[in-house]
Amino acid sequence: TKKIAIIHNLNPHEKRWFDSFFNRLFLHTYDGFVVLSEAVKNEVLKVQPSAKVRCIAHPPYAANKTQLDTQACRVKLGLDPNKKTLLFFGLIRSYKGLSELIAAFSLLDDSYQLCIAGEVYGSAAIYEQALAKSEHKNWKFVNAFISDEELPFYFQAADLVVLPYLSATQSGVRALAFSYQKAVLCTTVGGLAEGLEENQEGFILENTTAQPFANRIHTLFEDTEIQRVNSCLAQKNTTSDQAWIDFAAELQKFSNSL
Repeated sequence: TKKIAIIHNLNPHEKRWFDSFFNRLFLHTYDGFVVLSEAVKNEVLKVQPSAKVRCIAHPPYAANKTQLDTQACRVKLGLDPNKKTLLFFGLIRSYKGLSELIAAFSLLDDSYQLCIAGEVYGSAAIYEQALAKSEHKNWKFVNAFISDEELPFYFQAADLVVLPYLSATQSGVRALAFSYQKAVLCTTVGGLAEGLEENQEGFILENTTAQPFANRIHTLFEDTEIQRVNSCLAQKNTTSDQAWIDFAAELQKFSNSL
C-alpha cells in the first residue's frame, strides 16, 4: 500500500523540543507528500532531501451565500452599515498578527470598523485590552467558533479580509475570502501570498508596524482599489467544483507516479 500524507505545515507554530525527532520519524514512514505551498515543500526537503513531494494549491471552498446584501449583513452582525469594514477571521493565535492589526486600526479614523471573528487559542485579555484602548469603538470581537451557517454573514459584511500573519505556511481563510469574492490584504510570510494575483485578488502587506499598516489600509480605500478588486472578483467564476476535481486529478497522478 502506498502511503501519502497531506501536510499543511510541517513545523508547529508553537515549537517543542521533540518536534524534530518526530518529524523525521513521520517523514520516513510515508512514500509521498502533498503540500499546499512551496514553503512547506522546502521544509519537507530540508528534513528529508530524498522525499517525493508534490505542491498542489489550496482550492477555494464552496460558498454558502446569504440572500442579504452587504449592508444588511452588517446590521445583522451589529455593525454600522456604512463604514469601511475590515474582517479578521479564524482561530486566533499569537503568530497571526491580530495585535498588530488592532494597533493599526486604532490609528484609522472613525469611518472604519473592525470585525474580529474566531476562537482565541489561549487568553483573549491581550486583545480585549488593546481594543479597549482604541480611540474609537467601531469594533466587534466575537471570541467563539463561527459555524458554517453564520460564516457567510461575516464575509459578505466585509470590504477587506486582513491576514497580517507574522509566520505562516498557507491559509484556509484566504481560500474562504476568495470563495466569497472578497479582497485580502496579507503578508508574504511562508506561502501565505503564493499565487496571489496582486491588484486582482488582493494586496500585499509589507510592514505590520502600526503606522505603515494603517497607511496601507487607508491608501487602498482612498484609491478605491478594494472596491475595484471586489468588483472584479464578483465577476469571476469562483465555483469550487472544478478546482477540487483538478486537485483530485493531481493527487491521483502523483499517486500513480510513486
